[in-house]
Amino acid sequence: MITIELKSTRRILIRQRNKRGLRKKLQQQKGVPIKTAIMINQSLKKLEDKFVLAIGEKITLSCDTPELEAINKTFPNSKHQWIFNNVDLEIDKKRMKLEGLMFEITHFNASDQGLYACRVHYAPKRRKTIYFATIVSEKVGIPVQIMETKTLKLHCPSSPIGRLFKKSFRTWSLKGKMVNGYTSIPAKRRAFERFHNASALKHEGSWVCQVTDPATDRQWDLIRYDVSVTALPLHESEVHKFVMTHPILIATQSLSALLFLVAMYIYFVHEPKQPEKPDTDEEQDETSSETGSTDEKDGNDNAEEITSTIITWTKILEMGQPFVMIDMEIAFLFTKRMKKR
Repeated sequence: MITIELKSTRRILIRQRNKRGLRKKLQQQKGVPIKTAIMINQSLKKLEDKFVLAIGEKITLSCDTPELEAINKTFPNSKHQWIFNNVDLEIDKKRMKLEGLMFEITHFNASDQGLYACRVHYAPKRRKTIYFATIVSEKVGIPVQIMETKTLKLHCPSSPIGRLFKKSFRTWSLKGKMVNGYTSIPAKRRAFERFHNASALKHEGSWVCQVTDPATDRQWDLIRYDVSVTALPLHESEVHKFVMTHPILIATQSLSALLFLVAMYIYFVHEPKQPEKPDTDEEQDETSSETGSTDEKDGNDNAEEITSTIITWTKILEMGQPFVMIDMEIAFLFTKRMKKR
């Protein structure tokens, strides 16, 4: 009976302490009133400012919302700021206007695609997004040129939506079809997507990044890219084709070359020849002289052989001959050196 009463008293004390801590934490944060925060969240969930524009069109966005008015009542010194693709908006004076709470694009370009957000800074290090809109090009995307076999990198500015809608994710589509392996990326992730070994067949065309929030059943098209893949130079194309069609041969020849380099290192560097120690000072002088000249001669021979072999390899590669010729050169050089030993 006494144990039960002690446990009950302890629970009450812990509950009271937690309430005091929460109240103190809220006071320190100086956040927006709960009613205002709820109003902002509900407004963002219902917001449907999604625009698809043709090149040259005009559009106006406004940060003059009831949510901003509610925040200004509590924090009269608050200031708003426009954000474009998660960075501060830079105004192109030839095509854009920023007057008060209004932002206008007089001539839309493909580079203007993405997410525009209005943030309110109402206290030191405290801010709140109260409005956002997405703009995507109708047909013309941002031009991206990539060479065959290189890595294609595309960026989707979805992280602001990912912070507002925790379960949202992004997908990539090419020519209207979803790209396998890139269909459920967390929207809050800011990294580039990488598509390896670019080819005209698999990567050329119109790419679109789309964000989906399953909790609210909403979708946003954020950005469009027009990817073109250029062909490799002829000699690089032939080498790449040979490598792709003979992977086992390339692997074995690479291993042979590696073993050869290790053998060369051991033979020329790791185990140098040591001259025999002479019995007298006079013999030592003679031996040193003879050894020096011999070492110099061997060093010159070694350098000439290595240089000759490297030149031969280079010619073989330039002629596009099979890599098996390299093995013949390796065997020839190694046999020659062993005979000298």
